[in-house]
Amino acid sequence: LVQAPATVTVTASRTLGPAPRSIDIHATLRSRDPAVAVAGRSLVLESFDGAVWRRASRTTTGPRGGARWRFKLDAGSYRVRVRFGGTDDLQAATSRPLSLAVSRA
Repeated sequence: LVQAPATVTVTASRTLGPAPRSIDIHATLRSRDPAVAVAGRSLVLESFDGAVWRRASRTTTGPRGGARWRFKLDAGSYRVRVRFGGTDDLQAATSRPLSLAVSRA
C-alpha cells in the first residue's frame, strides 16, 4: 500500500502576556492526496524539556484535519510541536517547533 505524504502545521493564540496565561494551540494535518481523509487521526502534542521531546497530550483531528489544545501556562519559555505517527495510508509527519513565552507580570 502506498502512503500519501502528510504535513502538520502548528500555531498558537497570543503567546506573549502575563502569567498564568491561557494558550490555545492549533494544529492542522494535511494530506497531499485529496483522496486520503485527514479526519479522525491521532495527533500528539509534545513539549521540549531541554533534552528530549515528551508527550504532553493527544487528541483526534476534526473533519478538516484540525485539532486544538488549551493550556494555562505559568511564566516561562516553552517549545512545542505536533506529531502524527502515520497510518497505512498516510505518512508520519512532525510540525516545526513553536516557541511560546509567558512573562511574569
